[in-house]
Order: sequence, then structure tokens, then C-alpha cells
Amino acid sequence: MSLSEKLDSSKNKLNDIKIMVLGDAVIDRFTVVEPEGISREAPIPAMNIKKEYFRLGASFNAAKTLLNLSVKPIYITAVGSDPEGDHFIEETKKELPDAVIVVDKKKKTDSVYRVHSNGYLLLWAEKSSKKGLSKEAESSIIDSFMKMIDEAKVIIVSDHARGFLNKNIRDAVSLNAKKKKIPVLINGRPENVHLYSGADYLRMNREDAIKLTGISPLNSTSYRNMALKLSSATGVENVLITWLEEGFFGLRSESFFKVDPLSLKFSNLGGIGDAIVAFLAVFLSLGFSFEESSKLSYYAASLRAMGEKEKGSFFEKLVNFVSKNDVK
Repeated sequence: MSLSEKLDSSKNKLNDIKIMVLGDAVIDRFTVVEPEGISREAPIPAMNIKKEYFRLGASFNAAKTLLNLSVKPIYITAVGSDPEGDHFIEETKKELPDAVIVVDKKKKTDSVYRVHSNGYLLLWAEKSSKKGLSKEAESSIIDSFMKMIDEAKVIIVSDHARGFLNKNIRDAVSLNAKKKKIPVLINGRPENVHLYSGADYLRMNREDAIKLTGISPLNSTSYRNMALKLSSATGVENVLITWLEEGFFGLRSESFFKVDPLSLKFSNLGGIGDAIVAFLAVFLSLGFSFEESSKLSYYAASLRAMGEKEKGSFFEKLVNFVSKNDVK
């Protein structure tokens, strides 16, 4: 049976899957501008604001991807006691009314600001305290996790190194998931590799993997060495290094594999890392191997990055896309 046929035969199982997502909450704000000459106050371009909008980012991207695939997300995150936190709660509850959003009175809700013009990023700024959780918030998160862990088939930890993940939460997740034989997937960052032991799978993008390992990705051998070094640094046996333009590179218990890239143009890369780990969790839940799940996640992420929305017929489009592009 081909990979697309196996995928097609599994689609009826999607509604029966529940996947837990824990991680950082971020509000992404976007401003689109057009130049209107030179400022009268300084020798800089004067810009006219054409559009402003926001998106809920970080861990919400993983939960949203699951929701759009008709997979039930169990979502746990934390925000600050501030207007941004109120906004995050209000918008999240519209789509995920059962989400657990802990309000931490000692924390600020992270926001990232981007200014674009003619498709180019002009300015990137953030509001973040980079502060960890209070003991009260940490306890609430662990209590919620313990109450709902039995519902989850897979657990995703969406770590953006913004203070959500710490040793106590890591231990609660990894030890209890191991007891219940629930796989844990980490969407990881170099800053927090010391917190990833006990996980079953780690996804990291190429640039962060380079930063952590110091290895330049010249060929498959260098990617293999990069994956081995990531595995050694984190204690995670199954590692996936992702970069849509170059393909995916995976390590399963020291066995290396590559998902070859497709010659495509990508226009929507926002939140792609969390989308990839959500896709990976879904395919693993459906019974695909790590290598098969990585390949399917590459195809799904490519389809999304080309502008296809996950809603509605996305799964059917994915089956057709895999059928046309999967090379044996």
C-alpha cells in the first residue's frame, strides 16, 4: 500500500484522537506600511499604515493546526495579568472553549511586533520579560496536566524559551507520560536543551540546530552529525531537523534518514514550526512510523506554506499532494 493510500485509509480516525499541547503564549502583531516620502523630523522614510492585525502565536499555532485537522486539542498555557493576557484568553476561548489558560500575576504576556512593507520585514520588536512562572502558576499547570493526561494520545511541548517550560513541569510531563506510555514531542529551542530529557521526539529548525551544534549543513553527513549532537545534548533519541527548502533530516535511535525537498515556492511560513510538530503528532497517533510521519509532515507543511488552509478539505488535498509527489 502506498503512503497516500495508507494516509487516505486513516482519515476516519482523526475525530477519535486527542493531543495535548502545552507551551508558551505569544501575541503576534503585524503592521503593513507603505512609504510616503521622507520624514520632516529626521532623514528616515515616512510611512503610512495600511493595515494592522494580530494572530495568536507560539503554542496556539500547534493547537490551531490540530483543531483544523478535526483533531481534539487539549490546550494548556499561561499568560500575564495584563490587557494582552485578557485578549489572548478572549480570542482563544472563541475557538478552544475548554482551553486551560493560567493567569500568572507575576508574568507579562509576550508580544512580538512586525512591520512589513511590500513583502519585506522592516522592523521586528518584542515585549517580553523572559521571566519564568510563579510557583502558583506552575502548580496550576501541573494540576491541570495531571487531570487531563489520560485523555491524550500524544503530548506536544511547544517551547519558545519564554518562561513556560521549567524543570518541574518537564519532570511532571516526562515521568507521567512515560508511566502511561504516551509519547512526548518537543518543539525546541537551543536555549532550553537542558529541559528536554525524557522526551521521545525533538523537532528543531535548521538555524537553531546550527546555533546549538556549531555544525554547518553542507551535506547529509553534516546533517547526520548535527542530529547526533542534538540527540546527545538533549537525551532525546528521535530528532527531526526541519527546513522546507532543503527537506527534513531525521535520526531514529542513531539511524539517519532524509526527506527530500520539493521545488516549491512558499508564501506562508508563520508558525510553521509548531504546525510541523502538530502534523508529526497526528501522523504518529495514526500509527505511522517516525520516518513516515516526518515525510507526511514535510508534505503537509509544504502544502500549508503554499497558502492552503488546514480547514475543511486540507486532509483530502494532502492525500492528493502525497500521491503526486511521493517518490519511492
